Amino acid sequence: MTLPRPPDPGPTPAASLVTVAAHSFLAAVPFPSLLVAMDDVVLAANTTGSELFRVPDDPAVRRVSFKDLEVSYQVEALRPAVEAVKRGDASTMLSEVSWAPCGRERHQDFLVRRLTDGQGRQVAVLVMAVPLEDLATARTALETLRVENEDLLQRREAETEELVTVNEELRVANEALQQQVRKLGEAELADARKNQFLAILAHELRNPLGAITSALHVIGRPASTEPQVQRALRIAERQLQHEARLLDDLLDVSRIVLGKVTLRTTWVDLRRCIRGVVEGATFAVQGQATDLRVNLPDEPLGVEGDPTRLEQCVANLLNNALKFSGPGGHVTVDARRDGEQAVVVVSDDGIGIAPDMLDRVFDLFTQSDRTLARTHGGLGVGLTLVRALLRLHGGAVTARSTGIGHGSQFEIRLLFVPEPRGHVEPTQDTTASPRRILLADDNVDAREMLRALLQMDGHTVMEAGDGPSAIRLTVENTPDVLLLDIGLPGMDGFEVAVRIKRLGSRVRLVALSGYGDPASREHAREVGFDAYLVKPVAPEDVARVLSAL
Repeated sequence: MTLPRPPDPGPTPAASLVTVAAHSFLAAVPFPSLLVAMDDVVLAANTTGSELFRVPDDPAVRRVSFKDLEVSYQVEALRPAVEAVKRGDASTMLSEVSWAPCGRERHQDFLVRRLTDGQGRQVAVLVMAVPLEDLATARTALETLRVENEDLLQRREAETEELVTVNEELRVANEALQQQVRKLGEAELADARKNQFLAILAHELRNPLGAITSALHVIGRPASTEPQVQRALRIAERQLQHEARLLDDLLDVSRIVLGKVTLRTTWVDLRRCIRGVVEGATFAVQGQATDLRVNLPDEPLGVEGDPTRLEQCVANLLNNALKFSGPGGHVTVDARRDGEQAVVVVSDDGIGIAPDMLDRVFDLFTQSDRTLARTHGGLGVGLTLVRALLRLHGGAVTARSTGIGHGSQFEIRLLFVPEPRGHVEPTQDTTASPRRILLADDNVDAREMLRALLQMDGHTVMEAGDGPSAIRLTVENTPDVLLLDIGLPGMDGFEVAVRIKRLGSRVRLVALSGYGDPASREHAREVGFDAYLVKPVAPEDVARVLSAL
C-alpha cells in the first residue's frame, strides 16, 4: 500500500512524509491500527489502535518505540512479522494471536503490511488488529483504501507534474524577462555612452578648428609681426596634426572592430620607431617645458611587425604621457631587451590612474576625465588602439599606477627578433627631382595650397577640377605624375584612372583620398594607381611619394 504524499513536493525525509499523512490515513481505517517507522518509532495510531496498543499521545515526537509498548507479550508476537515486512515482505497475516487486554484473554488476527511513498520507497509498516469475523471486511476495506490511495497518488502526481510544468514555464519566462531587462539596461548604457562620446567628439573636433581659425586671423592681419605670424603658423600646424590624429584613431578603431586591419610586416628596429616618435613630439615637449628623457640600448631592438603601426602605438603612449604630465612634468621612454622579449616603457609623473580605472583604461571610449572642462581632451580611443594593434603583433601592453597624483607607466612587450643578415635601413631622403605634375581635385582651396607647396619644391603644376578635365589635360600635356582626388564629382578618380590607362598613357598615378580602408587601397592598386595618400595629406608624404616614383 502507498501513502499519499503531502502537498509540499520539497525534499522532506521519508519518515516526515509518513508523519504528515499518517493521522488522516489511519482515520479512514475501521480497525485498531498503528504505523511503525523503519527505525521502530511509532509514528501514529488511530483512536482504537491507541487504546488497543496503549500508545501515548504524540508517539513520533516522543520517539516511542514499538518494542517498548506496554502490551509486551503481544508486541513480541508481532515483532518478527514487522521485521519481515521491513526486510521486504509485502505483508504478513498472523492468525489467532492470544492476548489479554484488560485482563481478558482473546484471540485475534493481525495484518502487518508495508507502506511506501510516491517513489516506491518503503517508509513504514502498518499493523492492524482484525477480528476473525471481520477479516473479509478488513481485506475489502484495505483494498478500497489501496484503490483510493492509488487514485489520490495519481491525482497528486498529475498535479505535481502540472506544477512542475507551470514552474518551468515561469522559470523560462522569468529568465527571458531578466534577459530583456539586462539587454534594455545594456542598450540604455550603450546609448548613454554613445551620446557622451558624440558630445566629446564634437568638443574635440571643434577645439582645434577654433585655434586654427584664430591663427589664420592673426596671420591675415597687416599689423601682425613676423614672430606672431610664425607662432600662429606653428599653432595651426600643431592643431591640424591633432585633428588628423583624432580622425585617424576613429577610423583605425572602426577597421579593427570590423577586422579590416592589414599589417605590412617586416623586421623593425624599435629604436628607430621611438626616435621618429620623439622627433615628432619635440614641439609639444618644448611648448609645455616637459623634461623628456629617452633611454635606448646600443644594440638593435628588433621585432617583426608593421613599422607604421608600431610607431603609432609608441606615439599614442607618449602623447598620453605628455598630455597628462602637464607643464614642467617628467616623461621617460625606456627601451630594452628582456630575455626573448623587446620591452618599451613610457612613464610619467602626472595625474596617475585611479585603482578602479586600471582594469578599464584600455576599453573603448573610457576616460577618467568626464567633466565639462575636458582638461586633457581626447576621445578615449588611443589606448584601445594600442592594445588592439599590439595584439595583432602578438604582443601586449599593461598599465600601472599607484593612484591619483602618482603618475603612470605603460609597458609594451613584443617578441624579440634578431636583425636579419644583410638588413639595410631605408633612407630618409625625400628630395624629388622637378616633375611635371597634374593636380586634379574639386576642392579649390585644397588644390591651391597643394599647388603652391609643389611649386615651392620646384615642380611644374597644372590643375583640373573634374574627371573629364583631368583626362583631357593628361592627353594634351603628358605630365609625369597625376595627383588624382578619388572623390571627384560625376566621374570619380577610379574611373578616371581606368580611362587614362585605356588611352595608353604612362603617367604615374597617385591617389588622394579621404578613404583609408584596405578595400579602397586594393581597388586603387587594381585600377593602376602607383601610390595612395590619405587626406589630409602632409607635404612630407607627397615629397616622399614623388621621390619614390
